[in-house]
Amino acid sequence: MREHHFLLLFVIFTVVCSSDSRKRDDDKIEKESSNASNARQRDFIFTNGSAKIIVQMKNTVNLVLNQNLRRTFEVNLEGSILMGLEIKDAKFIDSLNEDSNVISVEPDYPIQMLKDHVLNVTSGEGTKRYLKESIPYGVDMVLQKRKKFQKMTAKGNVKICFPDTGYDIDHIDLPKSPNVIGKNGLGEKWDQDPIGHGTHLAGIVGALGNNGEGVSGLIPSNYDGHFKILITKGLDKSGTGANSQIIDAVEDCVKLGAHVVSLSIGCNDCYSNAMDNYFKGLEKKNILVVAAAGNSGTSDYNYPASYESIISVASISSKKVRSKFSQHNDQIELSAPGISILSTVPGNKYGTKEGTSMAAPYVAGTAALLRMFYPKCSSAQIRKALAYTAMDLGSNGCDTKTGFGLVQAYDAFKLLKDTKCGSLERTPTGGCYSIKNKSKTNSNKSKSKNTKVKQ
Repeated sequence: MREHHFLLLFVIFTVVCSSDSRKRDDDKIEKESSNASNARQRDFIFTNGSAKIIVQMKNTVNLVLNQNLRRTFEVNLEGSILMGLEIKDAKFIDSLNEDSNVISVEPDYPIQMLKDHVLNVTSGEGTKRYLKESIPYGVDMVLQKRKKFQKMTAKGNVKICFPDTGYDIDHIDLPKSPNVIGKNGLGEKWDQDPIGHGTHLAGIVGALGNNGEGVSGLIPSNYDGHFKILITKGLDKSGTGANSQIIDAVEDCVKLGAHVVSLSIGCNDCYSNAMDNYFKGLEKKNILVVAAAGNSGTSDYNYPASYESIISVASISSKKVRSKFSQHNDQIELSAPGISILSTVPGNKYGTKEGTSMAAPYVAGTAALLRMFYPKCSSAQIRKALAYTAMDLGSNGCDTKTGFGLVQAYDAFKLLKDTKCGSLERTPTGGCYSIKNKSKTNSNKSKSKNTKVKQ
């Protein structure tokens, strides 16, 4: 796994952003450290006389807010506080770094929705006549036993959250209140979606089934009130945002009671210490976060997907072949359909898109489904079950292109059922981590995923 080393001396800020391999020798670390200060100074960009930063500090720090210092968000972590600040005086950065109670200071990095390829958009009326409610191929690829899942009785409540561009509440094929709730943000309403990105993602998971309309999602009903979709605003109407806005939007998910968070956003090689620590905190709170691996087709690390506490999802086609645009690196953990994915878009329409953005909701939705049937299973247990039961793709064991393989909902369901959640050993760390099954009741009791990383 990638080692992140941070300067504890008085420097401009403490964040390392690198496209190099996660496994670096001491000489390279020392060289990077000696050159870090100047590079970091350039990262603080003042626009119209102000700059936005993220500060992690101990709980004892008290800041006096004024016209030159505005707080944009605040989140409590275990033993520290994350705070977004808009500053007008560059000297304030120096004073923060000289404060022994300040853990880190970094720029509020820009982030955006991933650039997915739109194949077509069809009107609702035409789609209805042509499709008579289509089941997208990805649903059956992932669920394996779709009809069995639809007949099952939920044992617990689950909420899945999409911090994205919004949600078209008026779409005829999407859930309405009380099965979907949200929170406004960035000066925009959560139940509107000017771009359609968030509406497409939500439809992959929750498009209504058995209504004779358009498409059916991975979880096509509310399971007698046990399943809910949450929507928050992480990106504005242009599809862009910043780390602070994503943290704030995900925190809104948490306050609304999210069990699973699905992220289809990112920026390449923009590691953030603050964001990393925030998502580690969610992991401790038993919240599972899933994110798209990125669409550049390179080995670059896309964040937030490449944080160890998050499941990074690659895209594959209906033929179970890795998509050329799907990023590949040692943080890829699972794969899901991301080619020619039909789902809902605003205005009672349906669109076919391609991208890891589309793959992530399949994994997140599967995790939510399992949590609903096994509410006593922890997010870590579900995460390991998904990895252990994934269908290996193209190599003998886990690899950097497709991770453990195609997520398989029913196989994971059976494993959790047979072992009562707890047979898999080791701690998830992203990418190809070691998993062993200690259960004597499981038919694969001697199976251990090959953790050799294949290039």
